[in-house]
Amino acid sequence: MQKQNRAFYNRRSARLRDYDYSQAGLYFVTICTFQKACRFGEFRGGTLILNELGKLVQEIWLHIPVSRSNTTLDKFVVMPNHVHGIIGILENENTGKCATATPSAKTLPSGSLGATIGQFKSVVTKQSRALPDPPKPPIWQRNYHEHIIRNETELNEIRKYILENPAHWTNDDLYVD
Repeated sequence: MQKQNRAFYNRRSARLRDYDYSQAGLYFVTICTFQKACRFGEFRGGTLILNELGKLVQEIWLHIPVSRSNTTLDKFVVMPNHVHGIIGILENENTGKCATATPSAKTLPSGSLGATIGQFKSVVTKQSRALPDPPKPPIWQRNYHEHIIRNETELNEIRKYILENPAHWTNDDLYVD
């Protein structure tokens, strides 16, 4: 096995060990573009102008609860090289377990946060091929960052962060000039 392949298979997961990401709750996610390239738009005069790919990302994000009935969306923002958003995983009232949607990932429970993000990234990639100027793959960085939202105070702080993120772009950890 080559050294590069060994490093790929020995990566540590950023997920909490033994946490069930298909259980009901709110999750703050950040999904970055491959090599953090600014692919979704740019700031002009302090305003974020989404390009066609950025508009597609926004449209597909808003469609998540339609394609996955076990999800809800809260605040989100598409930035030039990443997406921040709050996703809710709903509990099925009849069973007390997470409601499931159509499976989209072979290794993830169909109602999980990982399967939801995987489907989102996949749909963006596939539909982007129909754009007038289709982006060269890959669009997305492998994986994503998530934070389990534990209480109302945290939820409100994250909402504020998401809404104010465009105004702080040049100070953002993901800022690329």
